[in-house]
Amino acid sequence: TAEESNGETKTDASSGKQSLERRFLASDCLQTVLDYLTIEGFPHEEYKVLSSWPRRDLTLLDTTQSLKELKLYPQETLILEEKH
Repeated sequence: TAEESNGETKTDASSGKQSLERRFLASDCLQTVLDYLTIEGFPHEEYKVLSSWPRRDLTLLDTTQSLKELKLYPQETLILEEKH
């Protein structure tokens, strides 16, 4: 299946107040993750979405790139930081 050939990315997101865990296909684009976080109450207009290592703000990257292309595969912990 497509899922097996693409693999999955396990994403843990934490804001300090709330912790989320969700699996995405490695072929999913970054926008899919940002849309999910928005639905969960963390819009990227109000929150930075940071990868743990190397630390980078994913909201500044090309959201059409896949999680695999962004090296957020096979697992990534994301940190949600409120913008000031």
